[in-house]
Amino acid sequence: ELPPVDVTLGAIVGFLRRHRALILVTALLVATAATTRVLLRPRSYSSTVAFVTQAQGGGGNLAGIAAQFGVNIAGGGAQSAQFYVELLRSRALLRRVLLAEYEHRADSGTVRGTLADVWGLEAETPERRIDDAVRRLRESMTVTATPQTGMVRVDVRAASPDLARQIAERVVEMLDRYNVETRRSRAAAEREFVEARLEDVGERLRVAENRLQAFLQQNRTIASAALQFEQQRLERAVNLQQQLYGTLSDAVERAKIEEVRDTPVITVVEPPEAPARPDPRGTVLTAAVAVVGGLALGLLLAFVVEIRRRL
Repeated sequence: ELPPVDVTLGAIVGFLRRHRALILVTALLVATAATTRVLLRPRSYSSTVAFVTQAQGGGGNLAGIAAQFGVNIAGGGAQSAQFYVELLRSRALLRRVLLAEYEHRADSGTVRGTLADVWGLEAETPERRIDDAVRRLRESMTVTATPQTGMVRVDVRAASPDLARQIAERVVEMLDRYNVETRRSRAAAEREFVEARLEDVGERLRVAENRLQAFLQQNRTIASAALQFEQQRLERAVNLQQQLYGTLSDAVERAKIEEVRDTPVITVVEPPEAPARPDPRGTVLTAAVAVVGGLALGLLLAFVVEIRRRL
C-alpha cells in the first residue's frame, strides 16, 4: 500500500529536483527529433491564383420565357464562391488537372507527362494510380473563398516553383473549360426547349389565323354587335400568338449565340507565378510545441518512476 502523497509546494519542488534530469532530457530528445524531422522534410513551394466569377448572360431571359410555360430552367447567374470551392475539390475537376501535360526539371532530368508521371507514382492498376494522384493533388491544394467579395483563392504546393505555377495555371484553365462546357450544355438544352415551344406556338398561330380567315370569309359584312365581338376575340387570339412567336424566335437566336460563345466566366485577379522562396517550415513553432510536449512526457515518466520507487 502506498503511503499518503504529499502535494505541498515543497514536495512538488523536491519532486522536480529529483527528476529534473529525466524531464529535461526527455524534452530535449523530443524537441530534437521533431526539429530534425522538419529539417529533413523536402522543401515545398506554393503558387497562388485568385479569381472571381462573372455573371453569364442569356440564361435569365430564356428562364423567364420557360417560366411562362410552367417550366423551371436554372438562370445564368454566377455561381456562389462556395460552389467553386466544392468544385475545385471534386474528383471530376481534379482528374482533369491531373491528366493535363506538365514539364518538371528534376535532378535525374526533365520529366514530361501527367502529374502521376511527374511524381513517379506507381500502383497495381492505372485506376489505382489515378486515385493516388487525385488524393495527393487534393492534399497539395488549399482552396478558400470570401463570400462578401465572391473571390476564390487557390494555393498549390509542389516540389519546385515552376511545377507549382504549372499546376495553378492548369487549375484555372480546367475550371474555366468546365464552366464553358457546362454553360454550352445548358444553352443547348434551353435552345431545344425554346425551339419546341416555337414549333408549338407556330401551330397555334396557324390555327388562330385560319379561324379568323374562315370567319371573315363567312361574314363579309359585319353589322351586328355579336359578330364584331367574335371578330375582336379572334383577332386578340391571333395577336397573342404572334407576340409569343416573335418572342420565342428572338430567344432561339440568342440561345444559338450563347451555345457557341466561348467567353470566360471567371476573371483571374491574381495570376499564378513561380514563387521565389520556399514555404516556411515552421521550425521554431515545431520546436516550441515539441519542448512543451517533451516536458509533459518527462513529467509523466518522472511520475511513473516516483510511483515505482515508492512501491
